Amino acid sequence: MFLRVGTQLARKPVEPLAAATSADTWMRENLPQAMPLKLEGGAGMSASERISARGLVELLDHAARARYANVFFDSLSLVGVDGTAGSRMLGTPVAGNARVKTGTVSDARALTGRMKSASGSEILFAILINHPRAGQALGLIDRLTERLQAGLTPRR
Repeated sequence: MFLRVGTQLARKPVEPLAAATSADTWMRENLPQAMPLKLEGGAGMSASERISARGLVELLDHAARARYANVFFDSLSLVGVDGTAGSRMLGTPVAGNARVKTGTVSDARALTGRMKSASGSEILFAILINHPRAGQALGLIDRLTERLQAGLTPRR
């Protein structure tokens, strides 16, 4: 997908470095508030790639308003149903109500996407954890996502 987007932006077939340059240029011109950004291969599997949580949400917001929004979000894993988030948050209100991209690389874990809140509104979110023990934070990420979906109301 990264190379395809790079090819569309450059209007010619490109290699990963040129795709990263095209994506960087597009982000600077269209979503400057999402910067800084550092892309390498586009799959998020490089420890040197960088984007902030705000940058991810800005990108999701742009995608949500685009003509391709449904196709884009339908390509993401449905929590509790399929893909990399298929076994997460089972039996919670998040299951079946959130389309997400999970992230695991080195000492980092992430969950970002779109979900319907308990009140019916749309929530775009990005949770990023960079720490040597990030692998131990999956439960924390899931609980935070559940609280976001519930509206961040205090537990009773």
